[in-house]
Amino acid sequence: MRITADIMHDEVAQLIDRLADRLAAKLGQLLIDGLKPYFEKELKVMAQIDDELAAVQANVTDSGTVIDSAVVLINGIGAQVAAAVAAAIAAGATPAELQAVTDLGTAITAKSGQLAAAVAANTPAA
Repeated sequence: MRITADIMHDEVAQLIDRLADRLAAKLGQLLIDGLKPYFEKELKVMAQIDDELAAVQANVTDSGTVIDSAVVLINGIGAQVAAAVAAAIAAGATPAELQAVTDLGTAITAKSGQLAAAVAANTPAA
């Protein structure tokens, strides 16, 4: 009689464990189903934020490209002026004759940061 009671006790314990597992799974699914609309709204908001952040990052990259291009262009002009002055001197011009051009090239190179900022400020966003 005692053996039968122990076996029945084990079977009942296993049955209770299985029922508890099924109940937990069902409750978990009910919670997920009940909260799903809230999560979907949050996911949509997060996706919108991600899209807006990507647009801002693209604008920053575009602005950086514009500024970098302006600096290269402006420094290139200064270098071209310096090369023209050197060629003119090699051809017989005096530094005094070319002083105004030399000063212009020096000013352009010195102001490259300000000029690049002006270009960037006046370039429409992509």
